[in-house]
Amino acid sequence: MNPRQFAIGRHRHNSDTARQPSSLGMFMVSMELLVAAMLLAISIRFLTVVTEPDAVAYGMFVAIALLMFDVVRRVINIARGKAPA
Repeated sequence: MNPRQFAIGRHRHNSDTARQPSSLGMFMVSMELLVAAMLLAISIRFLTVVTEPDAVAYGMFVAIALLMFDVVRRVINIARGKAPA
């Protein structure tokens, strides 16, 4: 066995084992929740003020829905052990 094969074999990663959630993955989940809360507050303000356009608030609601979909996807991946390392 040459040294290169030994080095590759020694650091081989077993893909069957579940990976631990990375700190970046958990940070992204918390930041997306924070951004969604801020967008919700801003969109409610746009809906309650008569002079502001409602279309902006509805666009923010769509952005919130997309963020929540991504949060759920990330949490499921973290729970299944498929979080990026």
